[in-house]
Amino acid sequence: MATRQIISKNINVASGDYIGKDGELWIDTVSNLLKISDGATPGGVVVTTDGGGGITWASITDINNGSGPSRIAVGFDAGSTSQGTSGIAIGNAAGSNTQGNFAVAIGATAAQTTQGSEAVAIGQAAGSTNQGESAVAVGYRAGYTGQSSNAVAVGFNAGNATQGEDAVAIGLSAGETNQGANAIAIGDDAGKTNQGGSAVALGPGAGQNTQGISAVAIGVAAGGTTQGGSAVAIGYTAGLTNQGANAIAIGEEAGQTNQAAKSIVINATGAVLNNIVADTFVVKPVRGELGFNLPAGFKQVAYNPTTGEFIYYD
Repeated sequence: MATRQIISKNINVASGDYIGKDGELWIDTVSNLLKISDGATPGGVVVTTDGGGGITWASITDINNGSGPSRIAVGFDAGSTSQGTSGIAIGNAAGSNTQGNFAVAIGATAAQTTQGSEAVAIGQAAGSTNQGESAVAVGYRAGYTGQSSNAVAVGFNAGNATQGEDAVAIGLSAGETNQGANAIAIGDDAGKTNQGGSAVALGPGAGQNTQGISAVAIGVAAGGTTQGGSAVAIGYTAGLTNQGANAIAIGEEAGQTNQAAKSIVINATGAVLNNIVADTFVVKPVRGELGFNLPAGFKQVAYNPTTGEFIYYD
């Protein structure tokens, strides 16, 4: 078939009498219908199908009424196969294969294959493959493959591969790979790789690599690498590397390296303060007092100013 050109021009000829060039598309301003000319027939022919007779196009006046389209696809191969009711696909290959009902795909290859119902994918390759129902992916390759139902990924590569159900990833590469169900990662590279289920990482690089189940990391690089399950790290580089399960580190550089399981570190010194002994409590600084009489109900406490550990005598 020859290539046709659409020409915009004002034609001072009655719509029923106009004979255009062969293949010329034009608007009949009396009936508001799109027509095509064969170069011979006065008034042209109304464009009603895709050429194969399978599609009936809405006329230009069919806006906000029952004759309007039930789905929208704009762009090469957009919504081309099994597009669901009220689906919207805009962009090259957007929603091209099995787009769910009420789903939205905007951007080249956005939600290209198997987009769940009511899901939203905005950005090049966002939610590209197997996006779950009611999932949201916004940004280049956000939620790219295997984004689960109700998950949210916002940002370049956020939730890129295998984002768990109900998980949230916001920021550059946040929750990028294998983010667990119900996990939350907010900040560039937060929870980037293997974030455990129900874990929370807030801040650039927080919980970046292998954050344990139900762990919490708040602050730049807090709980950065291999944070144990149910551990808590709050502060700049707190619990940075190998924080044990159920450990707690609060303060800048608290428990920075190899913090023992079930130990506590509270640090306000501005320098690194570690604790590598399980089931112990370390805190710095602590005020010393001379000539102090022990009040009723108190236990005698011994404090090691070198290690920061407290003990009491029973």
